[in-house]
Amino acid sequence: MATLTLRLRLILIVPLTLFIAGCGRGTGPELASVSGRITLDGKPVEAAHIEFTPVIDGRPSAATSDSSGYYTLSYKGSIKGARLGEHDVTMTTFQEELTHDVYPDEGSEDLSEPTDDEEPAEDDGSEDPVTIVIPGRAEEIPEKYAEEKLRVTVEPGSNTINLELTSD
Repeated sequence: MATLTLRLRLILIVPLTLFIAGCGRGTGPELASVSGRITLDGKPVEAAHIEFTPVIDGRPSAATSDSSGYYTLSYKGSIKGARLGEHDVTMTTFQEELTHDVYPDEGSEDLSEPTDDEEPAEDDGSEDPVTIVIPGRAEEIPEKYAEEKLRVTVEPGSNTINLELTSD
C-alpha cells in the first residue's frame, strides 16, 4: 500500500515539477526595442494605435502615440519590443463613441437644503441614471495605408522606425 502511494505521488509530482521548471525558464522569441514617431504631412499624430505584426508568424507588438507622435512598442504586458524580422504595420486613430449609464450610489444622499420654492423630493428608492458619453474619433490615417500596408524590418538592438505618412 505504501509503495502504491509513493508511486502515485511520483506520477503526479514529477510531471508537475517539470512543467513548472519549464515555464519559469522559457526564453520566448528574440525581441528588439522599437520606438519612433508617427506624423502625417509632417505633423504629429496623437493617440494613434500602431501595431507591428510579424510577416512570418507570431504575436504582434503595439503602442499608442503620445501628443508629440512618439511611440514605443510593447510585446506583451510590460515587456517592451517586437520580434526580429519583417512586420506589416497597421495604424488607426478611429475610436467609436461610447455611452454608459451610471446609477448614483445607493449610499449617497443629497445634503442640499431645498429652497423656499422647492418641495422636498420624495425618495422612491429609484434614481435616473446619468449617461456618460465618451466621444468617438474620426480616422485621420489616410485609407491608402489600410489598403497597402507598410512593411518594416526590426533588427537586433535598438530600432528607431519613424512612420512618416502623407495625405496624397
